[in-house]
Amino acid sequence: MKDLKRAARDLVTRGKEAGREVDGHSTSDDIGNAGDRVRQAYGNARDEARDEARKSRSRADDDRSGRRSDP
Repeated sequence: MKDLKRAARDLVTRGKEAGREVDGHSTSDDIGNAGDRVRQAYGNARDEARDEARKSRSRADDDRSGRRSDP
């Protein structure tokens, strides 16, 4: 799911960047593109952090129950 979200964010960002170039290039295009890339990176980082938290929680649950999971 994480890869699907990442690909969707990338597609949206590239689409917005292409749309901004239709009428020529300007400084506001650069600012908009930078903002889109920051939002994309934030979304990807948030997904990574959520996945790591879930893995840690799962490992902790396994340790408490006596099961060992691979690190």
